[in-house]
Amino acid sequence: MPDHEITLGEVYRAVIKLDGRLDSLATEMVGRKEYEADQEGIDRRFRESGDTHVRLEKAISTLAERVDSTEKEQRQSRSRWFQSIAIAALGAVLAVIVPLMLRGVL
Repeated sequence: MPDHEITLGEVYRAVIKLDGRLDSLATEMVGRKEYEADQEGIDRRFRESGDTHVRLEKAISTLAERVDSTEKEQRQSRSRWFQSIAIAALGAVLAVIVPLMLRGVL
């Protein structure tokens, strides 16, 4: 047999080797597509959680403003309550002292 001829066995081994490489390449491509799909899903989830984070930050800010406003109103209400009590007490004291002063007792 001349050296330049290829035997059927060599062709078969080359085809088997090529088939293995094609299987490996197909598996790698499927794996790569799955990886890319997973990455797209992860990216989408990151964007969604970023949007959720922004919405939560706004809600927290709004809630904090409401709490501050409520606390301020409560402080003002207490202050007005104490002022009312002080005015009432002063009125009661004056209601007793003024007549006594007019009678000359004090």
